[in-house]
Amino acid sequence: MPIWSISFSVVCITLVFACTPTSLYADEVASVLRVIDGDTMVVRIGSRVEHIRLLGIDAPELKDRKSGVAQCFSHEARRKLKKLTHDKEITLVRDPQNKNRDTYGRLLRYVLSGVTQKSESLNQQLVSTGFVRVYGRFEFEKKSEFIKQEKHARAQRFGLWGACAKKL
Repeated sequence: MPIWSISFSVVCITLVFACTPTSLYADEVASVLRVIDGDTMVVRIGSRVEHIRLLGIDAPELKDRKSGVAQCFSHEARRKLKKLTHDKEITLVRDPQNKNRDTYGRLLRYVLSGVTQKSESLNQQLVSTGFVRVYGRFEFEKKSEFIKQEKHARAQRFGLWGACAKKL
């Protein structure tokens, strides 16, 4: 193989990695600009603004598509996520088993409160305290953990499992 061919290949591979967004591979630190509902927020990552869908969870809707009214515990879920993220930096973690974005263009991420290795997963905290359900439609790395935590929250009647029991 000619030397120019090897050099050209090395340059091409280097350019591919240099031009690939780091968000596909690394955790990112972000600041929360706005909480939309119990599972969606708008954040600033460096100079860019992104919509984030917390991976593996499903919060009650603030406005149900069919009825047009708020689902039971939707306002509580939104308030809880606001409280957990208020004036804090967060860390966004991509799941290796899941795609990068959902059909609405939102980044799918686990969200950690803070920027240390001991930071807590907000996704898991919302499930274990009963503010959200597990979104089981797709596979994700922590799905079995989330399901166990949801079962415990249901059994203890935490959050929506107690307040909305007749509506679920």
